Order: sequence, then C-alpha cells, then structure tokens
Amino acid sequence: MNCLYIGINNMARISKFEELDCWKSAHDLLIMIYNVLGNDTFRREYSLQDQLKRATLSISNNIAEGFERTSTKETIRFLVIANSSTSEVKNMLIACKSLGFMTLNDYEQLMTQTQKTQNLTKGFIRYLNTLAAQ
Repeated sequence: MNCLYIGINNMARISKFEELDCWKSAHDLLIMIYNVLGNDTFRREYSLQDQLKRATLSISNNIAEGFERTSTKETIRFLVIANSSTSEVKNMLIACKSLGFMTLNDYEQLMTQTQKTQNLTKGFIRYLNTLAAQ
C-alpha cells in the first residue's frame, strides 16, 4: 500500500507499517511472549516454545507484509492470515495454561493482549473493506 489515509476526510496519513495500531499491539504481544517463554518452565518444551514464538511473530510479519502490498485486496489477505495466527496463539496459550507451563496471571495478560491484537486487526480489515467498497 505504501501509504494509507485514515479517518474523516483522510486526515491521518500512515506511511509505514510501524504506525499501525494492530502492528504495535502485535509487536507488544511478541515481546510479552518472549519474556514469559524465558522462564525455566518452558526450557524443556522446545517444540511448543518454538511454535508459539513463530505463530506470534507471524502476526506482526503478516501485518507488515500486507501493508507493503499494492492492492487493498492483497493487504486484506495478509491481515486475515495475521488474524488467523492470533487464534493459533490463543489456542497455544490455552494449552500452556492447561499443562501448567504458565501462571494464571501470565495467561490472562497474554490472552488480553492477543485479543486486543485480534480486535485491532479485525477493525483494520473492516476499514479496508469499507474503502474497497467505495
């Protein structure tokens, strides 16, 4: 997309993916995941740890890649993939909590951030669909 105008009368201009709220939220989630995975409980669970890291990184990667696409349709496709990755992360967080790999507090904070990221991504998809329909 390279540049996106957002808001009433296109007042806000976003020229890089790092300015997107959904990307910022996904990046915050990534940092939070890496911090939790650094504890001793996960050291022996390399496969689960690796998959959770990759799924979380996939969210921000797809938002960034989608932003650089040349059509709204392509951008939306990458955002949908990012949104799907948030569901994958949620599922793995549930598994981690059920298996006793994280505290309830860590689980709740990560799920809250994951849901925030998903909501922002879905909102951006809705916005782009509205633009595409005009």
